[in-house]
This record gives sequence, C-alpha cells and structure tokens, in this order.
Amino acid sequence: MGNNGFWGKAVGFVGLLLLAATSCGPKRIYAEAEDLPVAGWHQDSLVVFQTDLKQVEKPLDVVIFIRHTTDYPYQNFWLFVQEQMAGGELKSDTIECYLADNRGRWLGNGIGAIKEMPILYHTNVLMPDTGLYKIAIRQGMRSEILKGITNVGIELRESGNGEK
Repeated sequence: MGNNGFWGKAVGFVGLLLLAATSCGPKRIYAEAEDLPVAGWHQDSLVVFQTDLKQVEKPLDVVIFIRHTTDYPYQNFWLFVQEQMAGGELKSDTIECYLADNRGRWLGNGIGAIKEMPILYHTNVLMPDTGLYKIAIRQGMRSEILKGITNVGIELRESGNGEK
C-alpha cells in the first residue's frame, strides 16, 4: 500500500477541510461554471448564465470566477459583462482584473498549472425583482482567440455584510 494509502487519506482530509470551510460561508443562491474550448475563447463567443431568482429580500454578492492555465500569456484580463435583471433592465460593464503581479506571479488560487481568480463583481446589492436574472460574459482582450482561459463561472450568494 505504501504511498497510495497516505495520499488517499491526505486527499480525503483536504476534501473535508474544503467542505468545512465552504459550509460556514455565506449562503449560495446560484453557482455555475462553463468550460471553454481548448482551442481558445473567441472574442465573439458569449458565456451566458441565468437563474430564476426566488428571493430578493437579502442583499447579494455576485462573484465571477476565471479559471486559467499558467500558460495564459498576459498579466491582466478584460471582461465585457451584460446583465439582464428580472424586470428586463439591461446593464453593461467592462471589468479589468489582474491574474498576475508585476513579477509574473499568479494571484489566483490553485495548485499546479490551473489557477482560479475570483472577481467580486457586485457586493451587497439588492436585486429589484424576482424572476429570470441573466448575465452574459465575453472576453475583452485584443486576441481574436484567447488561449489559456479554461472556465468562467458565476456565483450569487447572500452578502457577507453581517446581516442575517
């Protein structure tokens, strides 16, 4: 058995720690991720997420997650985001985030060649209406086909502002 037993126990222990750490945080309302093509993310390709909001009484945080490889060729990353609120209102935004520091060290979390960067897009926001909420994300880099971004995800969770 040797190392296999050790690594199996170590992976199980790390999994339990992650479960414990995430179960104590703010209540998740919605979470989804979309895998991007291995060949790259075309600049005209949208990643669309939608959920049927059932409650709007509590403020929410909206987090966008970018998962990338360490082969990603740039320090920063631009996103074009379009939201459609449940009442039909449209909002557009442009976001720049840094995936690496000035020395080229990756800022996101992860082990090995895959890193994940959370981007707090909205904090403590009250959604005006229940119903279908949609968010569309497009890469805003100058490359027609952007390599190195593997997944895009979104999470809506109750705001961690201390209110219950």
